[in-house]
Amino acid sequence: MLAELAKGKYGPKMLAIVVLAIETGMRQSEILDIRANQIKRANGTTMIVRPDSKNGHARNVVLSKRATALVDELRKDRKGTEYLILMGAEQVDSQWRSAREKTGITDLHFHDLRHEALSRMASKGLNLGELKAQSGHRTTAILANYLNALPSDVAKKLD
Repeated sequence: MLAELAKGKYGPKMLAIVVLAIETGMRQSEILDIRANQIKRANGTTMIVRPDSKNGHARNVVLSKRATALVDELRKDRKGTEYLILMGAEQVDSQWRSAREKTGITDLHFHDLRHEALSRMASKGLNLGELKAQSGHRTTAILANYLNALPSDVAKKLD
């Protein structure tokens, strides 16, 4: 799927959007709304300061090293309130559908990347409070819908 997304006019932007989704757990709309001035560094941590989100509350999205490098690259030519990624939701949706059709993957939605990202973060050891802060979920019950425990992770912790 990634190889197919990398093709064409929007390839680099699509890959950037997918990497940010997997590395941060952000929604597509949040990624497309990142402004250059929302990227902050403090105490060796890089984050995106979101003034609002789907639930109406502000949050700080902490970036991994990979996401930080990507954001730094995207931010090179952007200033102030300029968008980090110049692409609309319709273009992203079109590219996503096209890549799905070409690869024969019928049941993969962009929002599944959020699910995958949060499950990966949980398997790295982030606790529920940290996952809620990162994802912006207000309740543990809603967050739990996004988490899948891998049997191999459970087995390691039981030993």
